[in-house]
Amino acid sequence: MTPPTVIELSDANFDDEVFSGSDPILVEFWSEGSYACREVEGVLDRLAEEYRDQVRVGRLDADASWQTAEQYDVRTFPTVLVFQNGRVVDRIEGARSPTDYRQAVHEVIAQHWVI
Repeated sequence: MTPPTVIELSDANFDDEVFSGSDPILVEFWSEGSYACREVEGVLDRLAEEYRDQVRVGRLDADASWQTAEQYDVRTFPTVLVFQNGRVVDRIEGARSPTDYRQAVHEVIAQHWVI
């Protein structure tokens, strides 16, 4: 079950959720059949809780919302796209270490205060 700090995204609500507000958002594109997605899910859940006042975290089922996944050329699962000010500023494909995701959060927070 997705914690309340993580936004469930779909083709229907993607634009409204991702492009509203000024906070950066990390979006995980996941697939049910991917073991790596289950590993990353816990890492992003913890980051969503820890940085809830600075960064939003969303999760999109790429199998169910294939149009959005296709729009962002997502072919590897998981893929995490980092959006800031309406554009993709970082892309992490495949499962990475928790440190890599934390670094992406730190970078987008630093950029958020500069831009």
